[in-house]
Amino acid sequence: FGIPGSFVLREAADAMAIRAYVQEKRCTQAVIAGGGLLGLEAAYGLHKLGISVTVLERSASLLRRQLDTRSGEFLREYLEGLGMTIAMQAETASVYGRRRLQQVRLKDGRVIPSDVFLVCAGIRSETQLGRDMGLQSNRGLVVNPHMQTSNRHIFAAGDVAEFDGKVFGLWSVAVSQAEVAAANAVSTTPTEVYNEIVPVTMLKVVGIELTSIGQINAASNKEEEIVLEDLGNHRYRKLIVAHGKIIGAILLGYPREAPGVAEAVKSGFNVTPHLEQLRKGEWKVL
Repeated sequence: FGIPGSFVLREAADAMAIRAYVQEKRCTQAVIAGGGLLGLEAAYGLHKLGISVTVLERSASLLRRQLDTRSGEFLREYLEGLGMTIAMQAETASVYGRRRLQQVRLKDGRVIPSDVFLVCAGIRSETQLGRDMGLQSNRGLVVNPHMQTSNRHIFAAGDVAEFDGKVFGLWSVAVSQAEVAAANAVSTTPTEVYNEIVPVTMLKVVGIELTSIGQINAASNKEEEIVLEDLGNHRYRKLIVAHGKIIGAILLGYPREAPGVAEAVKSGFNVTPHLEQLRKGEWKVL
């Protein structure tokens, strides 16, 4: 990795460099390592430039943190319908080229000709500084609800912080954690507490509206899944209901319903009186 034609995408300048390279070298084929939100959006951007795009996803389903298996299938079928290739359970072994990238070799032995290789394989917390200071770490630097590390005088927030066993990797979470950490860092006695926010993620690909909120699968038989499929239009919607409240949702192709569902989840709206309507697909009550 690092050969001309291999890229990462972290800043606006990276996107400009990729587009300039594609145009200058008249690239025709691209491989994206990673089928997450960033990888899929980048793949669509390259697809719009007229390039043949292959997305490599190492798991068996797209967006496993945001979608259940069924909605992941709907999304894959839609993207393939646009002309992109989605390779599941596929991982990169190496890239090769003489003066610039020419091919990508997968761990299963397949070789894909490619002019551009873009890595969008998620985040890994940079914990070295904290570990050098003796701070407790797993995937990230372990923090308590005050955003304190194992050294109570040192705070962490965002992608480096592991809270309740999770590294979220989301901007909205980072902002919320940073507000708590900043307030407690300038206080003689930390009093601000981070309460885990409901993650809302959206995929920005023209022609499809995807919103994922909170929990995506029922955790027990005490939680109800309301699932409605529109096979003809590749649309899918799902609610997870527990104790009369919506604790999670997936909406694929339902942009008008998304704001109401998101607000119902965040506000803890009691949907018990409306369950029959929701089961029938009458979601205007939200």
